[in-house]
Amino acid sequence: DVDSTGLKSSAKREEELKEYGVKRLLLPLAGTKTEKDVSDYFMLGNSREDLIKLFLDYLETLYSETMSALKSCEVDFNNPPPIAQMIVSVNDVPLGSQGNLLCVTGGEGTGKSNYVAALIAGAIRLSGTDVDALGVTLHENSRNKAVLFYDTEQSEVQLYKNISNLLRRCGREAMPEWFKAYCLTGMSRKERLLSIIQSLDKYHYQYGGVHLVVIDGIADLIKCANDEAESIAVVEELYRLAGIYKTCIVTVLHFIPNGLKLRGHLGS
Repeated sequence: DVDSTGLKSSAKREEELKEYGVKRLLLPLAGTKTEKDVSDYFMLGNSREDLIKLFLDYLETLYSETMSALKSCEVDFNNPPPIAQMIVSVNDVPLGSQGNLLCVTGGEGTGKSNYVAALIAGAIRLSGTDVDALGVTLHENSRNKAVLFYDTEQSEVQLYKNISNLLRRCGREAMPEWFKAYCLTGMSRKERLLSIIQSLDKYHYQYGGVHLVVIDGIADLIKCANDEAESIAVVEELYRLAGIYKTCIVTVLHFIPNGLKLRGHLGS
C-alpha cells in the first residue's frame, strides 16, 4: 500500500531486513482510498508489462553505477574492436600482443635475463635491420615509442653489463632516448609497483605510446608470492596497464628452488 500507513510500514520492514538486501518498490499511485495498492494499479488500466517496466526502471536506478561502468565494456557488434598488434612472435605465431602479458619462466641460472635482454634488443633495433633475438621476432618500433625495462633483482653494475650486451646485439652504441632502464633493488616492493605505474603513464604521453615493457622479477613487486590476494592483485594491475597503454608487458618469474613449478599463487 502507498498510503501513509503503508509507506511507513514498508519503510520499517525494509530497514529491518536490510541485511538480506530487501528493497521496496513504490507504485506510482496517489495513495488515496481508491488508489493505494497493486489491485488499484491494475484497475487503472496498467498491465503486466507496465509493472515489469516499473521494476526494470527501478533496477536501472539501483544499479546505475554498475551499468555505467559496464557500458564501456559492452561489445558493439557493429563496431568491431581494433585487432591487437603482435609485439612478440615466433613464425608468425603471437607470444605477446598489445594488451597482454608474456611470462618468461625457468630455474635459477637458466638464462631468463639474457632471454629478455634479447627481446629488448629486438624492440630497440635500428630500423630496417635484423637482430638475433633467439628465434623470436619483435615487431619493429618504427614510431620510437617507449621501451621500458625494470629490473628488481640484479645490481646496478650487472644491469649496466646486461644493457651493454643487448646494445651490442642490436648494433647500437648508445641507448636511444626512448629506451629507459631502471634498477629497482633499492626501493621497497610497494614503491616499485607505484614507480612502474607512474613512469609508464608519463612515458606513454611523452613518446606517443609504449612499445614494450619488461619487468625482470615480478615476484619482487609483492611481499609474498604465496599470498593469493596480493598475487591476483598485481597480475590484474599489470593486465590493466597493458590494456590501457596498448602494450605488451613481459614478466620474469622463477621456478621454486629444485623444482619445475612456478612460485606460489603468483605462478598459478
